[in-house]
Amino acid sequence: LNIWAIAAGHGFSIADSGALNILRYIFLAWIPILFVALFFENKKRPVMGANDNLTGCFISMAVVKYMQHHDIRFENTEVWVVLTGSEEAGLRGAKAFCKAHKDELGDVETVFVGLDTIRDYDFMAIYSRDLTGTVKNDESACALVKEAAKQNGLDMPYKSVFFGATDAATVTQSGMKAVSIAAMDPAPARYYHTRLDTADNLDIKTIEAVLGVALETAFLFDEKGLSN
Repeated sequence: LNIWAIAAGHGFSIADSGALNILRYIFLAWIPILFVALFFENKKRPVMGANDNLTGCFISMAVVKYMQHHDIRFENTEVWVVLTGSEEAGLRGAKAFCKAHKDELGDVETVFVGLDTIRDYDFMAIYSRDLTGTVKNDESACALVKEAAKQNGLDMPYKSVFFGATDAATVTQSGMKAVSIAAMDPAPARYYHTRLDTADNLDIKTIEAVLGVALETAFLFDEKGLSN
């Protein structure tokens, strides 16, 4: 297989590059692991996904539920709740959303705040880099969430997604402004993609904290928009 690309008027082959060869070896190394994993699959015992990522869905819906309950209508901002789904299948839900709505949202200042796996209080963070660190999320979106956290008495650090991605990566790649909030032990946690991710393993303190940040982010965005 010979793959060619054209850049700045010059043809070059990446088929024999060192980086591509490394990726080939990594892929080959995973083949026996994935083959063995097939024998441990049990479709009758699914992973419930209470933390990853029903917590993100719950908090997103709670924001608009709070606004509805208190009859809050922003003067300058329309709040959407986007439950993308399919994040574990190559971010397909976020990709479908961006494809359907990018043109509609392109003429108005828009920010996407992703909420992913809100479980471990000591690991709450703003993810300024995504897709295994290869995608840089919008600085003004990150700063908006940082300020919202500060208003709630939290000093949430900036971090990079070490391995994998959140929906914010796809939104950023589509040209829109995005950031993600997550609260998960990157060790990874024992519940991550396992049958331990159940409703009795939720952490209410962490959910409440991030809900407060999400609400404050919406209020700040309506008041100030994004900083340049």
